Amino acid sequence: MRKIALFCFFIVLFFSTELYGSEIESRIKTLEETVIKQQETIERQQKMIEELKEQLREVKNETSAEEKEAKPEEEMGLKQPTPLPGLGKPPLELPDISVIGDIVGTFSDDKAEPDRNKVVLREAELALQGYLYPDIRADVIATLHRHSDGEYKAELEEGYVSFLKTPVPNLSLKIGKKLLDFGKLNPRHPHHWNFVDRPDVLRSYLGDHGLSGSGVNLSYLLPTPFFLQLDLGAWHVDSEEHHHSEHAGAEDILGLAEETYSTRLWSSFDLAENQELEFGLSGVKSYGSHFREHKDRVQVAGMDLTYRWLGKGLRRLLFQNEFLFLNRDVPVGDLDRWGLYSHLNYRFNKYWDAGIRFDWMETPFPDKKEKSFISGILTRSLTETTKLRLQYKYDAKDNNHTVYLQTIFGIGPHAHPLE
Repeated sequence: MRKIALFCFFIVLFFSTELYGSEIESRIKTLEETVIKQQETIERQQKMIEELKEQLREVKNETSAEEKEAKPEEEMGLKQPTPLPGLGKPPLELPDISVIGDIVGTFSDDKAEPDRNKVVLREAELALQGYLYPDIRADVIATLHRHSDGEYKAELEEGYVSFLKTPVPNLSLKIGKKLLDFGKLNPRHPHHWNFVDRPDVLRSYLGDHGLSGSGVNLSYLLPTPFFLQLDLGAWHVDSEEHHHSEHAGAEDILGLAEETYSTRLWSSFDLAENQELEFGLSGVKSYGSHFREHKDRVQVAGMDLTYRWLGKGLRRLLFQNEFLFLNRDVPVGDLDRWGLYSHLNYRFNKYWDAGIRFDWMETPFPDKKEKSFISGILTRSLTETTKLRLQYKYDAKDNNHTVYLQTIFGIGPHAHPLE
């Protein structure tokens, strides 16, 4: 009986060992497969790391090459100057100080052009900028303008304080005198543009020097899944007509004045990698510069559309368009006019860019006429702060030809033409 029991025990033990060994082999096989998969994953990640390292090395090499092109500040004598005695503040607390100059030569067969066949300093600008407190910034920009009568006039073009954050989330505030946020070009100074002259529709509907005023502007970033900002402004605009110049130009007749209200709604979208589309709607309600003499109420609506593509080596394609719609209530009746400009610019590298611009508009006078212009522009950037520009402009209506030669120079941090 014991032999039978012992025999059964060995039989059970034998089969149990076989089953257990089989299970171990299965587990080992599963473990080997897992290790192989993890090894493949590690190899893929290692390959990605090597690719990223290679890209980083290329970026560093490009940066080093650009740094080698420029001389060190010590070699050019641009070391940080010793603070002058009696300043009372360390250099870091002093404002950024910049000087920008805009020299233009105009050669034209249009005898109505006031600067015909002359080279003049069109504008000199002094900018003082800096932070008063975290999220509170001050900008003061004084300019010396050359007016159409040939006289220079010094004025405060902008002087305002920006509260970048307020107790209300997504709300910022600007108080003081500034260029109104209307469309793409009006808020920007001429030395920031990609061409020499102000598009004719902006000059005719908003005034020769653009639209600026003293007041307050609220900017609210709407809580949407995409970028969407609303700007609202209330301003007092000084009338050019108050200068009483005997050589009053177009800006005296066409400029806006007194109580002015502005609004702008704009958004920006990424279409693809390195591609952006910006769309904006703007509006202004104001008075004409002669409204005290006779009825002259003005409303201007605007729409702007900008496409931007950024490529390697600082290449860039810019397609910028603005449409303006004017309603002017004058004694002879309502004047409803509209116009546009369309600008295409391609930057080949950090030194060269070329572009074309088309202008078309209905003149803002009771005797409505249509005017159109085509311009070709070539720009050579010597440095980030110095540019040479050649522009040819053709007046299709009057068959006039104009050539502009422009030199923009700047000293200081504000001098770099922004976009």
